[in-house]
Amino acid sequence: MEIVNIELDAMDVDYDVLNVLDIPYDSCVIVDIETTGFSRSKNQIYLIGCVYFKENKWQLKQWLCQTLEDELMILKGFIAFMSPYDKVIHFNGNHFDMPFIQERCAVYHLPFNLDNHTSYDLYLSIKKYKSHLKLDNLKQKTLERFLGIHREDLYSGGDLIGIFYHYVKDQDCNKKELLLLHNKDDLVGLLSLLPLLRYEILFASFFNHVGSKKYQLILNDDVIHIQLESAIATYKPLVYTNEFFKITIHEKTINWFIFSITDQLKVFFDNYKDYYYLPLEDEAIHKSVGTYVDVSRREQAKASNCYIKKRDNFLPLFRPMNTTLFKKHYKDHMYYVSANKILQDDNLIQEYLMTFFHNESIFL
Repeated sequence: MEIVNIELDAMDVDYDVLNVLDIPYDSCVIVDIETTGFSRSKNQIYLIGCVYFKENKWQLKQWLCQTLEDELMILKGFIAFMSPYDKVIHFNGNHFDMPFIQERCAVYHLPFNLDNHTSYDLYLSIKKYKSHLKLDNLKQKTLERFLGIHREDLYSGGDLIGIFYHYVKDQDCNKKELLLLHNKDDLVGLLSLLPLLRYEILFASFFNHVGSKKYQLILNDDVIHIQLESAIATYKPLVYTNEFFKITIHEKTINWFIFSITDQLKVFFDNYKDYYYLPLEDEAIHKSVGTYVDVSRREQAKASNCYIKKRDNFLPLFRPMNTTLFKKHYKDHMYYVSANKILQDDNLIQEYLMTFFHNESIFL
């Protein structure tokens, strides 16, 4: 086994993200591993790299297998190193790096418990906002380019597996440097990706501020406009639009515009057996009144035509409220409410806004 310790040059680190997330610099470690394959039971870890903050500088530590039998030694070294740290930053580490380490430790009966560390997975954090940021894919190099970071990496992790096996045989220094450099570049790249966590922080601020009424409400004829300020600025402006609303984020300001529609919609009655349907009027009428309508102009209502119609200004509704609900068609899952009724009552406005937050995927 070879252990490499390097003091990194001045790093452009997003300390604001670490501060907002309450991550002390000296309590977190950035982790990346290199393996001989994807199978935790059949393959092994041949290189573990960590970036950490010590003595006011960012440091790099790497454990490299020099033989195929060194995996136990590098795992022991990593476990001992990690004991003072309780926060781990990685890229897709929740699904790959950390479970791989834990299972390989289990093979050697080494104590390593993922539950002892709080994980910050940059991959999972940005995955939710892939479409918002118009990203082609979620590869680390793609995200680095999004942030304006460009680096040349001649080899992929897969390419390096063969190089590692050749290195084990001939101990060639050039091959060793390729292995170490790839891992180092990935780790330094991870540190430079911290600004991506700003988007998760901004959306969390958005949800929390709306829930606690810490926003400015601006009303006009066809739009509800919510404006609020986040604790942190976005790295790049973000605009997300669908047919129901639009969100813009610029620096610390978040604007949420909910669009209303002017249309003729329907209120459907559940107890359709108590109603007649009037084909000429295209509406339903309760039998207590419909009994006076000529039998030739009425028929037993069905669930699909037991409705009355209203033309009004409507707001989209993603979860039913205790108010009159409108639909465009019987089988629609989308509801609407009268904008005039909602906007006349501050409590109803807040209740209405909160219906969006029962499922955060609405915004993703």
